[in-house]
Amino acid sequence: MRTHPSASRDLKEIFKPIKNKSMKFRKRKDAGGIVNRSVLKILMIMKLTTCLFLISTLGVLANLSYAQNTKLTLHFKNTPVEQVLSAIENQSEFFFLYSKKAVDVERTVDISANDETVMTILNELFRKENVHYIIKGRHIVLSARDNLWNTESLVYQQHTVSGKVTDSGGSPLPGVTVVIKGTTHGTVTNADGEYSISNFPEDAVLVFSFVGMKTQEIPVAGKASINVVMAEETVGIKEVVAIGYGTMKKVNLTGSISSVSAGELEKNPVQNPLQALQGKTPGMQIVQNSGEPGNEGYQIRIRGLNSYGSSNNPLVIIDGVAGSLDLLNPIDIESVSVLKDASSSAIYGARAANGVILITTKSGEKEPMSLTYRGNFAVHDAIMPFDFMKFDTAADFMEALNAAADNNEAVGYAAAHRKYSQAEIDQYRNNPGSNPNFDWLDYMMQSPLVMNHHLGASGGTEKARYNVSLGYYDQSGVLRGYDYNKYTGKAKFDFKINKHIEVGTNVMFGSGLREGAYLDARDTWWCTLIQRPTYEPKLSDGRWTYSAFSQEYTNKNPALSINREAAGYKDTHEYNVITSAYLRINFLKNFSWDITGAMNYDRAEVKAHQKVVPQYLYHSGEYFYNWAKFTEISLQDTWKKSVNNTVYSTLKYSILLNESHDINLIIGYNQENFKYEYLEGYRRGFSSGNLDALSAGETGEMVGTGDITDWALQSVFGRANYDYKGRYLFETSFRYDGSSRFHPDHRWGFFPSLSAGWRLSEEPFMDDISWVDNIKLRGSWGQLGNQDVGAYPYQATINIGNNYPFSGEVSQGVYYNTFNNDKISWETTEINNIGVDLSIYRGLFSVSLDVYQKNTSGIIRNMQVPSALGLSGPTINGGKMKNTGYELIVGHSKKLNEFNYQISATLSRFKNTLVDYGARHISGLYIYEEGLPYKSYYMHEFAGIFQDQEDIESSANHPYKVYPGAIKLKDQNDDGVINGDDRKVIDGAYPKFDGGLNLAFQYKNFDFSAFIYGVYGKKFYGSVLGVWPYYQFLRPVKAWENAWTPENHSNEMPLLTFDTPAAIRYNSSFYLMNTSYLRLRNLQLGYNVPDVYVEKIGLKSLRLYFSGQNLFTLHNMKFGGDPEMTSNDAWNVSYPQVKVFSLGINVKF
Repeated sequence: MRTHPSASRDLKEIFKPIKNKSMKFRKRKDAGGIVNRSVLKILMIMKLTTCLFLISTLGVLANLSYAQNTKLTLHFKNTPVEQVLSAIENQSEFFFLYSKKAVDVERTVDISANDETVMTILNELFRKENVHYIIKGRHIVLSARDNLWNTESLVYQQHTVSGKVTDSGGSPLPGVTVVIKGTTHGTVTNADGEYSISNFPEDAVLVFSFVGMKTQEIPVAGKASINVVMAEETVGIKEVVAIGYGTMKKVNLTGSISSVSAGELEKNPVQNPLQALQGKTPGMQIVQNSGEPGNEGYQIRIRGLNSYGSSNNPLVIIDGVAGSLDLLNPIDIESVSVLKDASSSAIYGARAANGVILITTKSGEKEPMSLTYRGNFAVHDAIMPFDFMKFDTAADFMEALNAAADNNEAVGYAAAHRKYSQAEIDQYRNNPGSNPNFDWLDYMMQSPLVMNHHLGASGGTEKARYNVSLGYYDQSGVLRGYDYNKYTGKAKFDFKINKHIEVGTNVMFGSGLREGAYLDARDTWWCTLIQRPTYEPKLSDGRWTYSAFSQEYTNKNPALSINREAAGYKDTHEYNVITSAYLRINFLKNFSWDITGAMNYDRAEVKAHQKVVPQYLYHSGEYFYNWAKFTEISLQDTWKKSVNNTVYSTLKYSILLNESHDINLIIGYNQENFKYEYLEGYRRGFSSGNLDALSAGETGEMVGTGDITDWALQSVFGRANYDYKGRYLFETSFRYDGSSRFHPDHRWGFFPSLSAGWRLSEEPFMDDISWVDNIKLRGSWGQLGNQDVGAYPYQATINIGNNYPFSGEVSQGVYYNTFNNDKISWETTEINNIGVDLSIYRGLFSVSLDVYQKNTSGIIRNMQVPSALGLSGPTINGGKMKNTGYELIVGHSKKLNEFNYQISATLSRFKNTLVDYGARHISGLYIYEEGLPYKSYYMHEFAGIFQDQEDIESSANHPYKVYPGAIKLKDQNDDGVINGDDRKVIDGAYPKFDGGLNLAFQYKNFDFSAFIYGVYGKKFYGSVLGVWPYYQFLRPVKAWENAWTPENHSNEMPLLTFDTPAAIRYNSSFYLMNTSYLRLRNLQLGYNVPDVYVEKIGLKSLRLYFSGQNLFTLHNMKFGGDPEMTSNDAWNVSYPQVKVFSLGINVKF
């Protein structure tokens, strides 16, 4: 049976008795006494009969009038009857009742109606069919003609349930959606909160949902009336987030914690969780420095740069164990919590100064077993970071290169390149068929198909729960020759032995294989860009090409570099296993004791096999020299292993006193030991390139090296939380850490924190302000440590390797190369944080703001000492740094019937300042000085282009030979001489702010989401690639089309020359590029197939989606490049980012 989803009443309502509140009877006395009761009863019956007759007559006339007066226009050809009926429902208030067993609604028909009544249309629609219809009000019942009695029974004897929906205060709730579970049949409550729904199976379950309220499911179970009281569930109020060694309701947090759910991660179908987390959390900057598969070079910073003497990487905890995200499958993650302030991080003490990222993986639920498959098939395209000048032919390129060399000669700078002769140019121009015009980029780049598969099983009972999964990812690079595949797996089991004892195990593994050329991807990318079109990768006889002519210096042939059989390879195989087991004992009602043992095992095997390949000139066929100038076959095997063993135990106590005082206490112990081993072997002089075992090389040229590093950490920690009626919140925590990396006298550090919160919205004086969901003020203070300072820097170490003669023999010697300092101890970071959280109108609008200050003292660094001492300075606690900033999140969500949307925006900013550094230090382009950001830009300021000789003579003397078209520098002190004193600090070392915009829309079974991320105010000093024209014969970028010439007196771009003479290369702000950008990081359009169709094929759910990543980027880098990948070096050479187009399917069995 099918009904229209907007049905708000059943057919019985049309004919049900009407109570007339105006009919009141009372005893009446007259001279003869009380009025006869029989007379009163007769009068009542007559009055009721008259009312019912009038009401029924008016109702029938009204229904008949609506059916006769409503005109419809329909035009369909070869269309199913069901679609025609839906069109009638969409154009009118009618809705149909029918059984698909009695009425063939899949039959296709042709129908054309202009302003016709519904009766006319139905008569035509079922003219030759065994179908009868009855119109009752807005209901139209269809049935077989031989079953009319059942149709009438259906109309008058259908199941009906009605009731009223109110909030917790008893007020009626209009607009509540009431549907039959598993169908689209439903209604909404009226202004009085009342509803009525009919036509449902006997085992129907009603689902009540409303924005800001907790969804409820209630079985009908034969009841005719169901009243519902809906409980408020403001967005975020019930959300639980992971904190150190536990969980907490987000609304009760007093620290600064951001969380990302599994749903948010799944919107970005990628292989590395860090890519899915980019921009999702304010205050956490994740930069991808390469697009190379499996070697993306992610850099994570939480609230800026914390230290300049030790690591700035945050601590990553995966299900309670320190680990790495690289080999973790994002689909296995349930939630991510980012701990940013001291109160949330202090419980991790010694390793939390740079923030903490907590990963919680998925667990089994108490439900029947379900199998899931997630498949994603993508096409990757390179995002070309440079817009090079276009040359139609190789001859055009040759002439342009000669013109640049002519400019060199004209200004007195000899070009390193011998120009092409006119005969050589004519050879290419006049005989294009026999002379190449080769497109190296087109040859080296590809658009590979990338696959991602994930199979999972989950379920459980009261006694046992499980979640297991397997994943496979296969990616070929957009630059040929660099491929990656990854296998992942997880098996998580939880068992409840009895009401007091629980145990569980968790095993996660990952295996990644990165296959590539012997030379790294960055080198091959550079060599691809600089190749000239005058030759092809091979000669006609199959020999490898060096260049077209002997004067054409070039770098390595990239086509040869990626040929594993010819040139060799470098393969990296990485393994990771994290395994843990726990025991939990619940006792004395309010106590629980946990103990967990875990191991994180990492291993990497690298095999680098380099071969010898001769290269030849393309035209003459003469041997020139070997690829990469290698003269012997070599092999290098590298093996790395690390094991981190962890044992921690916690004792927890929780109690709620008088329904007002909620107290939670935890105290724990943690012990870790870490060991890293490294072993490397190298040999050369192999007799054949087919031999790839070290034992096959010559022993005289072998090298063996290795290293072992280990450390241990012992800790006691605790936390206390107090919550008074959800109104006043207090938390204190501490960690007492001892690290073997420091001298025994300075090994221990104590790291405390305090925080408090006040939920004004829970105060009695806010009871009448119903539109406020949550207002919370919070503040925190704490201290954190940093032990990531290398291995035992306090010890005096000796170096082995120098040989010394003793008694006529050469013996191995040892020597000191640094002073030591056994007084060093922890770096300490003190963080102050204040915040406010606001939510109004049941989550319609929300705001969260954090303002913080981080002060790091005792920074571990090398002491500056005079070089005359002969040894480098000792490691000391000798510096201070300050970071201040803010983080803002603004959200808006709304539900409009079947259309829902959510919009959120994030904005964050930090400012870095060196507080205590010592003497000012200048190194190249950077200055290290107190009061400035660490490593600020320090250089000459670009002042334009010299236009003529008069301009040169009227300007300050420059430190290089200048000419019309050369770069002009600003004379800051007006002394007429450009020297070191004219350099200045230029901002842009760090971004002014970064932010993101999340958009999400849902309509019926469709959903759409998009994420835009941007960075503003950062600058990058670029040189070489795209900047220096024709460096190693690299084509200039289009910015050089506006170069200064005698005819074009540009004041922005200098004269275009070959290989960039000193008058252009000199360090100045001319090379500082604005790397602000806005990038559409992710877009997804999905469709969830309705249950009614999914169940027919034996599935529980089915989702199809299209996803795109990095679809567009807006930036203004004048010389080109990727504005995100600017951390490698000034060469501006990074394996390109990829644009992704993918189709995916999620199936639940």
